[in-house]
Amino acid sequence: MWYAIALPLTHGRRPPRRRRAALALPLFLAFVVPLRPHGLPEAAAPAVALIIPTAAATTTVAVGSAPPCLNAIASPPVSVAEGDLLDDAAFSRDLSVPDCTVVAPGTIFVKTWEVRNTGTTAWDGRYHWRFEAGAALGPTHAVAAPARVAPGAAARFSVRMVAPPRPRAYIGYWQMTGPTGAVFGAQSWVTIRVGTPPPPAATPPPGATPAATTTDTPSPTPAATPLEATTPITNGGGAQPPPAGAQPPPAGAQPPPAGAPRPPAVSWFGPASGRAFLAEGYTAAGYQQYLSLLNPRATPLRARVTIYRADGATRVLSPLRLAPFSRQTLDVNALAPRASTALKVEGDGPLVAERAQYSGRNGHVSAGAPLPGRRWYVAEGYVGPRFDEELRILNPYDVSTGVTLTSYQSDGAARVSRRVVAAGARLSVRLDDLAPAGGAALTVDSALPVVVESVARVADTSGATAAPALAAPSRAWYFPDGGAKDGDREYISVFNPDARHKATVRLTFVTGDGYQAPLTLHPGPHARAVFVIAGLIHQDGVAAVVASDLPVVAQETRYMRRGGVALVNGATRPARSWGFADGYVGPTFKEWITLLNPNRRAVVVRVRLIGRTGVTRTVTVRQRPRGRDYLYLQGLLPNGPVAALVDADSPIVAGRTLLFNGDKGLSTTIGVALPGR
Repeated sequence: MWYAIALPLTHGRRPPRRRRAALALPLFLAFVVPLRPHGLPEAAAPAVALIIPTAAATTTVAVGSAPPCLNAIASPPVSVAEGDLLDDAAFSRDLSVPDCTVVAPGTIFVKTWEVRNTGTTAWDGRYHWRFEAGAALGPTHAVAAPARVAPGAAARFSVRMVAPPRPRAYIGYWQMTGPTGAVFGAQSWVTIRVGTPPPPAATPPPGATPAATTTDTPSPTPAATPLEATTPITNGGGAQPPPAGAQPPPAGAQPPPAGAPRPPAVSWFGPASGRAFLAEGYTAAGYQQYLSLLNPRATPLRARVTIYRADGATRVLSPLRLAPFSRQTLDVNALAPRASTALKVEGDGPLVAERAQYSGRNGHVSAGAPLPGRRWYVAEGYVGPRFDEELRILNPYDVSTGVTLTSYQSDGAARVSRRVVAAGARLSVRLDDLAPAGGAALTVDSALPVVVESVARVADTSGATAAPALAAPSRAWYFPDGGAKDGDREYISVFNPDARHKATVRLTFVTGDGYQAPLTLHPGPHARAVFVIAGLIHQDGVAAVVASDLPVVAQETRYMRRGGVALVNGATRPARSWGFADGYVGPTFKEWITLLNPNRRAVVVRVRLIGRTGVTRTVTVRQRPRGRDYLYLQGLLPNGPVAALVDADSPIVAGRTLLFNGDKGLSTTIGVALPGR
């Protein structure tokens, strides 16, 4: 079900232990325009739309009617090489069920493809023709290759399918997978139109005068048509279960009766130029979630927030209006109580969106991913008796997608698992189900773009922490805050995703005295290495710079002696402007803006602190060359919520550290880089 609602906007929040009473909210049905993934050219965008579920209704299909055909837009071909061996495949031909075949609801049919082995390795029963995305059209998701398919030879794959009961167009994407489960080759598809085939033409009796005939000009092939976004959201089966004692979602959020009139669409302002996606969220008893938005420009901003709930309901908050250089906070617990949640934020201009999640005595603040992606990386993972780590995977599209999860150990050994994320659903996957005991790095590959976050709970700490997965490797990673002193611990995990070459990775600490001598590790192909900071330096207020000769991914983990824990992503490059939508100054909160200057000259930094009424104070800092500095916010502005805009005359890296709940809670994050300011 979809709702548009009145917004319980708060211009800030109190500390998590002082919860605000939930507001009474009027509910209205609404519709949402589809999202085209930003950055894809028009012709290359997937032929799918974001979920827009509607109430179920009985559909009558006219004889001979069928919906328009869907044009397939497949993912780019993939070749998998290991030394001199190459796995590759190419579509040869369809042997049954041509594209756009009209099939009656419930019809069982067999789709057969011919696929050619264009690699250098022979296929055997370890190779599969596997469903990857779209509509599966039946329970079969994989078919094994014949006993031997030599390079250059072709194999035929037949899959028994059934037409869904609902009249509409369907498309499913299939692709080869190798012994490890990795996809390769080009995608192929099955596309059908579920409707009523026209009756066969009657044969006139002998001697009858034939009826007059006319010749029609053939109609052109219809252009690519986005899938109708009317499929109800279904739970992917992996949403985080509510803790003991949590109450079910409130009654009253029921779908309208069949045949109820559709309300008008929510007004929108056109293509979004700022987006943020967040896959993690939970609002049951003992959890508190906020979403903070910052307008970093001198012009007003309009925004829309979509809250995905695991039971299929979605709330659309639109329009939100932010004045220039202002911030707002939404109480997600009041908007989606007792639910596993994911969030999508869109704006008609650049924006900063951060989610704060508190549980136990810990909490974390995370910025949203600007776009879904087909590949994600996690450098920090651990399977052991004191660790409980999970991945959250959000599929914001109206068709399901297959994902391949590969875990890598420190020696490069890999383990491959596969999952399907239902349309519009969030899937949770435990690291224990993906990797053996010990440290692990992960990659997540998806047929359609998804959003991935990593969540960790560690025994003897104050609560959970989370961070988005990393979108791409880099030769440089910057961490503006850290340290190991008086029982505090810090680790920086590095994963080398290169399948053939060893990486040379150098870690340089940046203290009040500037850059220190570098330390070096050499993670092998597909291997993970860890810098144990407590064994290398004994002080706090330390930044770190990771530099590598090959692109790698790196994440920082901090453990505080009082129980706080934080999973931290680094920045891949400096920037002139940074934004922070979330923050708090008050009796139980301490906040620092941390600044790392990698330049060989001094930099002038201007920090604008934004409170309840806009820019409250501006502080100018002259930062030393190749140095690390911080700005402590307590005493600089009245108690309450605070956002920050950081601008420098040369590129720097800016971060934020929060201590709260008697220093038992910790959140460390980098800011959101703001290009073009």
